[in-house]
Amino acid sequence: MKVPGDGGAVTPDSAGTDTTVTPTWSEPVGPCAVRTATFPLLGAAHVAACSTLTVPSLPPTSGSHYPSWPVFRAYDKPVPWGFLLHGMEHGVVVIS
Repeated sequence: MKVPGDGGAVTPDSAGTDTTVTPTWSEPVGPCAVRTATFPLLGAAHVAACSTLTVPSLPPTSGSHYPSWPVFRAYDKPVPWGFLLHGMEHGVVVIS
C-alpha cells in the first residue's frame, strides 16, 4: 500500500494482497457512459490490531479490520488497511 508522500502507486503487489473480488458493473449511463462498480459485502468483523488480513480489493470496500482507526492526518509512510478500513466504516476519506 502506498500513501500520499511516498511516491508510489497502489497495486495489489505493493499492498501485499491478493485481489480476488470481482465487482459487478452497471450498464453505461448518460452521455459520458458512466459506469459504477458494486463489490460484494464481506462483513465488518473486528480482529486483533496488526493481525494479518486479506484485502481482496484495493481499496477495500468491506471486510475484517482492526478495532480502531488511525489519527486523522496526512501520513508519509504506509498505514495498514485494517486501520484505514475501520476509518472508512465511519466516514473517513482515504486518498492513496
